[in-house]
Amino acid sequence: MSEEINEAREFKLNRNAKVGGGLNSRLNTQQTYEVCRKTKGAASLFKEAVETNCWSFRRQLKILQLARSIADFKFVEQIDEYQLSKAITWAP
Repeated sequence: MSEEINEAREFKLNRNAKVGGGLNSRLNTQQTYEVCRKTKGAASLFKEAVETNCWSFRRQLKILQLARSIADFKFVEQIDEYQLSKAITWAP
């Protein structure tokens, strides 16, 4: 398990280094939107969730950063509906 975590962390840090960032939770707004690309389905789900729940901009960023971290464990570049729905469910 720890090997998988280390591999996901390395994957994340390598990708985020391209935008001048480190950990997902430490990315600024521009960096977050650059690395948190979503599939069409995930983009639709995100838009609906934002409108339905009236999330603040800060909350939106935290959800995206959490979804990005979940996607990192699958080593995928785009966030899909599954990862986004998990982030929505798990976010405080």
